[in-house]
Amino acid sequence: MEMLQLRYFLESAKNESFSKTAEKYMVPLTSVSIAIKRLEEELGAKLFERSSNRVFLNEKGKQFYHSVSSMFSELDSGIALLSAEQSDERKIKILAKTMRENVIWRIRAFNRINPNVSFTICVNTGEQNQDDFDIIVDEKSDKYEGYESFDFCSLRIRVEALSKNPICQRSSLTLSQLKNQPFVTTDMNSDTFAIFKKACQNRGFEPKVIVECNDYTCRDICVTKGIGLGITLGDTTNSSLPDVQYLNISDFNERYTSSIYYKPSSYFGNVKAFIDFVKSKI
Repeated sequence: MEMLQLRYFLESAKNESFSKTAEKYMVPLTSVSIAIKRLEEELGAKLFERSSNRVFLNEKGKQFYHSVSSMFSELDSGIALLSAEQSDERKIKILAKTMRENVIWRIRAFNRINPNVSFTICVNTGEQNQDDFDIIVDEKSDKYEGYESFDFCSLRIRVEALSKNPICQRSSLTLSQLKNQPFVTTDMNSDTFAIFKKACQNRGFEPKVIVECNDYTCRDICVTKGIGLGITLGDTTNSSLPDVQYLNISDFNERYTSSIYYKPSSYFGNVKAFIDFVKSKI
């Protein structure tokens, strides 16, 4: 069993593709396929199920992946520590899938005491390779196997409306009273909207979304123009949008929690300093 075989296995398991592994390591596809086949023969167990256009881990493959990824995580961490310069000049790469404004606040505070550290922030478009980033900010879940994580931010899910909307004249509302109201959201598949939608369904109705846009500025414009009610996050008393206010919904007080994920192999130097700083502010 060779280290390169295990590297090929890990990469193929993550992407469910031998061809992407071949592209990354710049070798022929047959080299990857043969290496994986020899690994399976040495282990005496089949790790992948293969079809005409894809490969995917079977149960034994998943067990082996968990063990190997943990081993390589420790190995890569040790290599990184040995190769790190005394003065870490890495640019910290962050994939911010959520809580972008809160991420910016932490960077701003961190840079006040560490002015020489620079950052690259990428928002989620569904095309990034998560391995290209030192830190990922996303919903709290178990999908980032091999990453360390901690809770980053928890905010209340709010419904906001243009102040001149008659519904704002009510001092208190129930969720059911929003049954016929139009809504605006950035993404109907977002975790924030999913929580709100489930609460509505529990009251016997589906929220009526009339505008879905993939841009926060566009969503804000729709709300300020009175096109629909907005779903947002905030623990403040008032909305940050002009002439817009939060509705007081007596039976809806759900929160959205995000987490920070990071690779143990990146946890040194600038990245470690920033992560430790964020933890200290929670």
